[in-house]
Amino acid sequence: MGKTNRVVVIGLDGVPPKVVFEKWRGDLPALSMLASSGLHGRLRSTDPPITIPAWTSMFTGKDPGELGCYGFRNRRDRSYGPLALADSTSVRAPWLWTILSRRRLRSVVIGVPQTYPPMPLKGALVSGFMAPHEGARFTYPPQLKEEIGRICPDYEIDVPNFRYLGKEHLARKVTEMTRNRFRLVRHFMERWEWDLLIAVEIGPDRMHHGFWRFLDPEHPAYERVPEYETLVKEYYKMLDRSISEILEILDDRTSILIVSDHGARPMKGLLRLNEWLKRKGYLRLKEDLASPVALHPSMVDWSHTLAWAEGGYYGRIYLNVRGREPHGIVPPSRYGELRGQLAQELVEMVGPDGSPLGNRVLIPEEIYRATAGIPPDIMLYAGDLSYRVSASVGGEEIFSLTNDTGPDDANHDIWGMYILYEPWRSQGFSPTAKEASILDIAPTILEALGVDVDFQMGGRLLE
Repeated sequence: MGKTNRVVVIGLDGVPPKVVFEKWRGDLPALSMLASSGLHGRLRSTDPPITIPAWTSMFTGKDPGELGCYGFRNRRDRSYGPLALADSTSVRAPWLWTILSRRRLRSVVIGVPQTYPPMPLKGALVSGFMAPHEGARFTYPPQLKEEIGRICPDYEIDVPNFRYLGKEHLARKVTEMTRNRFRLVRHFMERWEWDLLIAVEIGPDRMHHGFWRFLDPEHPAYERVPEYETLVKEYYKMLDRSISEILEILDDRTSILIVSDHGARPMKGLLRLNEWLKRKGYLRLKEDLASPVALHPSMVDWSHTLAWAEGGYYGRIYLNVRGREPHGIVPPSRYGELRGQLAQELVEMVGPDGSPLGNRVLIPEEIYRATAGIPPDIMLYAGDLSYRVSASVGGEEIFSLTNDTGPDDANHDIWGMYILYEPWRSQGFSPTAKEASILDIAPTILEALGVDVDFQMGGRLLE
């Protein structure tokens, strides 16, 4: 990246490259200028492409397997019990700001997911959207919470129950949240000393989940409602103005990265994966259920169950292996054969109309550099991320148009975006488009700050 004094990273959760570089480029002058004067392009997210683990991978340089973090919730042990929430205490790899703190460099970190509870660093940290707000210590140092209250009395970490809000109300709440976030960012920029400043805004992701079917003609439920598209477009224009205000504060020796953790794509429906496993003979219940309910371990006849699944934006399947799970029945000698058989059946799955669903199956040890924690035995992108996956069982339907966590228009896409802007290179610079990996961000930031990149990170420098 060349010589720099400081680095600013603005994270925009869920922003797809087409929105910034194509669809609304002419309406986003600040982002357009940055892209036209710097390196930019599609940013390949993690597998899976979801907020956690994607942001954690971005700011540690480790893939989800190395982190042992395969989603918002993960198996805590080999029992059939509830999954554990992925908070900051489960991150064993050093964050960028931890590395910098050891070298007496100062960081300001705002809104990064999986940073609650906050950990000490040289600088300041305001936890991301998974932190409870009321009554919680979501900052480091703790007294920073009072400073935030003075600067932004209405500061919100996230918009509660965003899936259930009316469209106009959702847009208003997300806009207010984002404006306050950038107000806080500007305060830190001007009043605190820092070498690295990272701020992640969750707002774009909330807008996409609420409005994507009004933006994307390829959505099966696409509806042309100009006022709804305008709400999202105005939100993006406000984001662009907020970034422009930040640029006015920075000097010409500060490197700027604009990044997203994943993209967005239409959600066509819901695959009830445990119900599919039940009908295929992999999962047996103690009794049949007349209507869909969330799978609970007490419902399962483990003595006759080969596999079960967890849901979300992607599916995770676990085999019930003898000697590994408490009531495992799959002989270890048959593990590879059974996993291959199940993977093939998943690939051959047909959708509601009888045509191939287009599933994508991933095997953790084949895609990660290591597999810490308890990885799934099989990872499933239903319809190649066109379908959300539910862990529910019961009833007659395997597919549904109704999401299990509330109204939702979008699933996550593997392609996010990035812009790397270095002011001292902008004159006469020919804009360069280049695909990059989310793992490239951490080593690039360290290199820019003069820190040796010797932490076995998985990415390469953006140049």
